Order: sequence, then structure tokens, then C-alpha cells
Amino acid sequence: MAVPANVREFEATIDISSTYSGTTAAVLGAVGASAGIWVRIDRGDGLPFLESFTPLFDLISAVAWGRGASGTDSRKVRVPFTRASSSAGDVTVLAGVQCHADAGGVFAIADVTVEADIASICVRST
Repeated sequence: MAVPANVREFEATIDISSTYSGTTAAVLGAVGASAGIWVRIDRGDGLPFLESFTPLFDLISAVAWGRGASGTDSRKVRVPFTRASSSAGDVTVLAGVQCHADAGGVFAIADVTVEADIASICVRST
């Protein structure tokens, strides 16, 4: 997205809906699973990428234990950011879902499923 000169303060708004489920179980081991909304912004000014993570769920199971999470979520994720330069330039906003599942042990399982729809990504000056 092109941004005008003489403006440095912005906010990216991502309108996202998701359906998610996660399961962890361990008899002899340990398990973790998580999922969330990930946003990465290239401010186009030479600074490192700005990253933001908004959790949907986090699960941890240890010996002889199991947990689960499921649901639907609809939200607007807002990420404020500042450009180092006041000259005109381009800003790139990427958004999606980041998931992780890790199981260790003799009898341990982890499963994560997420479906997400991004309705819009908007960048405005603040």
C-alpha cells in the first residue's frame, strides 16, 4: 500500500474470522499446542519487520493428562506502527494463522486445525 509523505504514525486493522480446534494428550510424555493470528508489517523504511501475534489458544499436557480447545472467533486485530521516514513509500501487511503442535514421549499426541478468512486489511494514519 502506498503511504503519503509527512505521515509517520499508522495503524493496520485486520478483520479476521476463524474456526479452530486443538487437542493434546499425554500418558508418558509432554505435549503442547497453540494457534493464533499472526501479522507481519514491512514499513518500507529499512527497519526490521514488525510482527504481532494474537493467541487463539494455548494447550499444555503432561503425564496422564489431556486438554482440548475449540471454537469460532471473529475480531479486528489492530497493530499500531511508526515509520522511521516521513517520505512517501510503500507498506506491506501480511496476515494469517500460525499454529504449533509438539509431542514428546511414549504415548503423546497433539493436533491443531485452524481455518481462517480475512475479510479486509486496512492501513490508516493516526
